[in-house]
Amino acid sequence: MECTYIGNFDVHNLNKKRRLIGQAKEKVISSVVIKSVSCETFREKEANRLMTNGDFEPAVIPTGNCLRTLKSKKLSNERRNKDSLIS
Repeated sequence: MECTYIGNFDVHNLNKKRRLIGQAKEKVISSVVIKSVSCETFREKEANRLMTNGDFEPAVIPTGNCLRTLKSKKLSNERRNKDSLIS
């Protein structure tokens, strides 16, 4: 039995993601923290806005882990006390 693979399998997209600073960071905070949009929904909306079907993921779209970390830090900074039981 012989199998033939057709495609461009040597292409690897190893781009680093961009940092969230300035207006992009404020946009994420306003939609994820204030409007209570989930992190994955935010990523999907950004991907639909920037990409077409079959494109590589651009470096502008932040990772889900980055969004969750940003949300956690923002919420912890708004607390009165660092201890979550006291605040």
